[in-house]
Order: sequence, then structure tokens, then C-alpha cells
Amino acid sequence: MIDPPGSIDLDDALTVDPIAGGGWMLTVHVAATAAVIARDSEHDRLARARGASRYLPRKTIPMLAEVEREVTLSERLDRPALTISALFDAAGQRTEVSVRQNTLPAGTCVRMSYQDVPKVLGQRGHQLHPTLDAAHRLAQQLFATRSAAGAATVYDLVHGITVTEDGQLAEIPPAQRTVGYLINTELMVAASAALADWCIDQGLEVLYRNHQSNLLSDGRDIAADLAVALHDPELFEQLALRVTRTFGRARYESRPRGHHGLRLPAYTHATSPLRRYPDLVTQRIVWSHLDGDSAVYSSDELAEVAAEINASNDLKRRKTEDHFKRMSRKVSARHILDRNYDALDQKQWRKMFDLMTATGPAPGIETELGRRLDENLLVANDIARLATASSAWDGIRKRFFAKVRAAHPEFGPSALNGRAQILGTDQSIEIDVQSDPGRPIHQPLFAARARLDDSVGRWQIGESKKAAAAQAMWELLDVICGHTASVDEPVRWPAE
Repeated sequence: MIDPPGSIDLDDALTVDPIAGGGWMLTVHVAATAAVIARDSEHDRLARARGASRYLPRKTIPMLAEVEREVTLSERLDRPALTISALFDAAGQRTEVSVRQNTLPAGTCVRMSYQDVPKVLGQRGHQLHPTLDAAHRLAQQLFATRSAAGAATVYDLVHGITVTEDGQLAEIPPAQRTVGYLINTELMVAASAALADWCIDQGLEVLYRNHQSNLLSDGRDIAADLAVALHDPELFEQLALRVTRTFGRARYESRPRGHHGLRLPAYTHATSPLRRYPDLVTQRIVWSHLDGDSAVYSSDELAEVAAEINASNDLKRRKTEDHFKRMSRKVSARHILDRNYDALDQKQWRKMFDLMTATGPAPGIETELGRRLDENLLVANDIARLATASSAWDGIRKRFFAKVRAAHPEFGPSALNGRAQILGTDQSIEIDVQSDPGRPIHQPLFAARARLDDSVGRWQIGESKKAAAAQAMWELLDVICGHTASVDEPVRWPAE
């Protein structure tokens, strides 16, 4: 059982056995909540109303209240379980699935934290090493297989970033940033997918987790973009927004329609019945089927449960988003009032700087711009905003543009274009380029000059057309912002 140390809702336990000749047998035991909590009982009504356990900073509100202790898996007590077994070949392809009711005797389960997993993997003599080693290799193969199929699958354990099953960027809790997170997540996804396929084969209507998206690119592209964006706050923010817009929300339905984000033909939630109501509903249907009983829910009743859960999740998501937006605004306002600009995240900085450039500079802002330049946090959009600021910014702008021009000459064209977009003006910049006729052909030298309407920048010399043009853009930007005068003069080639 891989869980945070303080967890009391122990939903699942796993074991993995290597198969002679290649492959693995994955077995996941899930707490048999359905064996204890009957439909429409008091505990079931409470669980349905809560929908899921809530994990707050100072307390946890369990979905099942005190009855949770009676069904959670245990190291010391016998516990009923729903056992899902899946056979995988060496390429990570599932070949067999079996589902059965089970009892886990006391002493069968062993608790382990995420921090324990890499330690055990590094100790070949540890009694759990063979199981964890096999689990690790199977998880890696499943991860590789889904990634190759185009799933947007990311586990950045250094920065603590992952992609949820909905395709949303999310934070991995600091205590879980070990290989144990990858093992637990991949094997639970595999078990849930195996159960979904088994339910289809059995003709069972359960709460399938369906997901469709507007994704035009491959999930591997998102993983690659994310790897680059982690070192660029502005780019990371843009990527997060693109991913949010691209992926749709996963929904519960009684018919399987596939899961795009996970690249699975069928998927359900089945491994967390102590803390998530859809898992309890699906387990109840499976448990009843294994007992040989009739369906627990009619098609209409199951559709009603699915619609209720979807609506509740949507409402909770909106409330959560609104809450964090309000908190972000309060935190941002406090940092700005205290001049703690370095405490602002990229989104807060963008809103604050956009507003400030529309009015006037506040104390300490030039120092903060210098810090962002030194730490490579500055982006071309910052320069474009500064270029549109009022005359109150003239001194800061003139001094700062010179520093940015020396450090990032490539920002010139982007800053000019960004300025035009912010102001909503059409601009047709002309670039004149000449080559030094006195230079040998194998050591050319170029001069470039940029002009916009009546504003003309000085000629700039460079060893390539691109370098000269970039500096010419900066020269024109200085003219437009009033730092230098517009001068129409001939090229002055250097003597050497």
C-alpha cells in the first residue's frame, strides 16, 4: 500500500509478479466498500451527498465518515477486497483480466510511503524489493506504451508537475515526488482500464470515465513543450492555458466512449471507493454481479447518478477556481503594496506591470526590472509594454532599454511588433540593408536601418544581416520612444 504517512483511507494494495519468458502479473486489491455499505443506506446517502473526501489544510472530511475505519485496508485486520488481476506481456500489452471477491488476511498488506519506495528499490536484500522492482519495470513499460500511443503523460518529479487524466497541468505534492508516484499512478490506471474492459465483456453498465478533447497535436508534443517551458515562466503559463483550452473535461457516463487523454478505449474509476463516490457505485455493481444478483441500478438510475456527479463536480470546480482567483488577487495586492515584486508569480506580475505602465512607475520597479533581466525572467512583452508607457517612464525606459538591448538584441523586433499590437496600430516597418563594398567576400559586413513613417533609426553594423537588422529595430524603437532623434544619413562604414 503506497500512501502518504498520515493517510487513513487506504483504498488499495498492489503486487506485481514477473512472468517467466517476459511479462508481469499485476494484482490490485481494492477495499470492498460495497460489501459493507448498501445502496440507499444512511452511509450511502452521506457519501452521495459529499461526492468525495475533502482534504483541507488543517483537517480531512472523509466521504464515509466514521464507517471508513471499518472498510479501509489494514495491516492488522482481515479485510474484504475486490481483486483485479491483469496479465501483461513484455511490451506492456494486456492479455488477460480476472475479477473476484477476496479476503485479505491480517498481515497480508504492508504500508509504505512514497519516500520509502526508492529506498527499497535500492536495497536488493529487502523483502519487498522483488515486488517493487517488478512494479517499477511494469509501470515504466506502461508509461512508455501510453506515451508512444500519444497520451499526454508527464511525471516531472523534480519540479513536481504532472498531467491529470483530464489533460490538466497539476502539482505533485512534495512528499510524493518519488518514483513511487509513477508506480502507483500507472498501475492504478492499468487496473481501472482492465476493470472497464472486463465490465464491457460482462455486459455491465457502470460509471465509465469518458474523455474527449479538441487536441489537434499529439500528447507527446505537450510533454516535449512542457519540458522546455519549465525553465520559462511566461512560456509555461501560455502552455498551461493552451492545455486547459484544448482538453475537455472527463465525464461519467453509463456507456463507454473512450478516454482520449489516457489513450484508452475504455476507462472507469475503481480504485478509490473510500474517498470517491463513483468508485463506490461501480464497485457496487461489480460486487453484485459477482454475487449473481440482479442489477443494482437501472439504466435510468445510473444515468441519473452520473449526471448528478458531473453537475456536482462542475460546481465544485467553479467554486475552487473562483476561490483561488480571489486569493491570488489578495496576495498580489499585498505584495504590490509592500513592493515585494519578486514574490509575484508570472500571471500576477503581468497584470500588475500592465496596469503600472498605463499609469506611472512605482518605487522599486526599476530594480525589479533589473532583477528580472539578470535572472532571465524578462520577456519581450515586458519591453513592448514599457514602450507604450507614458512619459513618466522616460528615464527608466531609456536606461533600461540600453541594458536589455545589450543582453537580448533579439527582443527588438518582438518589442516593436508587440507595441503595435498593444496600441492597436498598423505599422509597416521598412528595413534597408547594404553590404560593405570594401570588405572581402569571405568576411562580409552589413549595415541595416529601420524606418516607420517619418521615424528613421541610425544605421547599425553587423557581421550578418540578421544581427544588423535586430539592432536596427532597437534603434528605431529608441527613436519612436523619444530617446534619440530621427536621423536620415548615409552609412558610415568602419575603417577596419
